[in-house]
Amino acid sequence: FATHEVEPFHPWFLKNLERFSTVRLMDWTHINSEHFIKRTPFTPRYLRFTSTATHGGGLPRISELLFKGTQGETVSCTSTTFPELCDGDPNTDWVPLEASSPGEYSGVVEFAAGSAISSYMWMTSGWSRRVDPVMWRLEVSDDNSTWTLADLRSTTQPVTYYRRRIASFGSPEEDSWYPLRKSNELWEWADRVLPS
Repeated sequence: FATHEVEPFHPWFLKNLERFSTVRLMDWTHINSEHFIKRTPFTPRYLRFTSTATHGGGLPRISELLFKGTQGETVSCTSTTFPELCDGDPNTDWVPLEASSPGEYSGVVEFAAGSAISSYMWMTSGWSRRVDPVMWRLEVSDDNSTWTLADLRSTTQPVTYYRRRIASFGSPEEDSWYPLRKSNELWEWADRVLPS
């Protein structure tokens, strides 16, 4: 007698699919809603946001970095060097004064000890969309010296004024938040264990 843990699809359903060469799983399986995926959160003391390309090719500007914990709660951060990154004010902007390396601009924020983060979002500046980052990476560290990659967006990401500036500040909408996933971790549905 098979259970959903061992055989998640009913045999009649699988038999019906035999006539197709390709099956496209749509939203009924929640493939676009990663909040159904169980992850081990990052618990860093420091996080570095690095813009590697902007829409207009110049200096980046962002208004705010926002973080969520494992239960969807807001996780606060501070920054003495880059206070605009997480000051809670959407009217202030982080504007890096110099590149950390050619074409890359970084800002570092700090979390309280024991903070767990599982997703993030950033809010666009009130300026032109030319300053919006379209490629970036997030790295985490416990000592502000040795960094581990937490997320990399190396292909141009869509960034619109409406989605980032107005709708997203504090928004629970999943498409506004980027999930963080450890590189050595298998994805697992939140309500069941994958077969070993």
